[in-house]
Amino acid sequence: MTLRVTAREFLRGTLHRLGLTKVIDWLRQSRGNRFTIDKRASVRDRFASIYQNDLWKMNEGHPSSGEGSSEHSAQNVIESLPKVVSELGISSLLDIGCGDFTWMQKIELSCSYTGADIVPSVIAHNQKEFSTAQRSFICLDAITEDIPAADAVFCREVLFHLSFADSMSLIRNVYKSGSRFFLATTERATGYNSDIDSGDWRILNLQISPYNFGPPIMEIADDSVSVGRIIGVWRREDFPIWAKTRPERAAS
Repeated sequence: MTLRVTAREFLRGTLHRLGLTKVIDWLRQSRGNRFTIDKRASVRDRFASIYQNDLWKMNEGHPSSGEGSSEHSAQNVIESLPKVVSELGISSLLDIGCGDFTWMQKIELSCSYTGADIVPSVIAHNQKEFSTAQRSFICLDAITEDIPAADAVFCREVLFHLSFADSMSLIRNVYKSGSRFFLATTERATGYNSDIDSGDWRILNLQISPYNFGPPIMEIADDSVSVGRIIGVWRREDFPIWAKTRPERAAS
């Protein structure tokens, strides 16, 4: 972890805790980023607005799901994920937050694949363009709805966009689903996790508070955008204690 990244996340968390997120919005706008969160909207409507207005599309070369969803940024995951699926004997993969399916379509998996997203229009497009006998898509709010049974749940960068309350609810739902494996993005560069409003973005280290996962049993390097970023693989039995308890929902 680095002191600079940790300090940045501590500042972000402090501004959020003090209700000063407008300062963060101002800093973004001063850099030409027009992204803001409508806190009055539901989580589904926030993400729908992001796609409708291309708020994650920083330039014409980026997909609607953002820079991290480009084929270039995901190249190592494209090469490594099929190997992990094969090595672990995964028979079905549920991809929570599949987005516009830009990079995942480049992968040939040895298991069935279900892409899930909270935005209906995104899923409708994916169903039309990418569905096959082994590949399907569903509209799912994984924060509040039961997650369909799958051998493994894949969650690349999705937790980075969710508040503590919503991300922890999603993780509890993954555990509740009975999935054998959980594959999720984590970033060890920070020694502090900051809270946000769902729909915003920041990095997370899943091995520190409030998540407190242990070391992953396998890792996929995913560091094209950020050095040190990985996708960790955890077994169901290795989930932290809080994830195995009944959730207490809080406002996002």
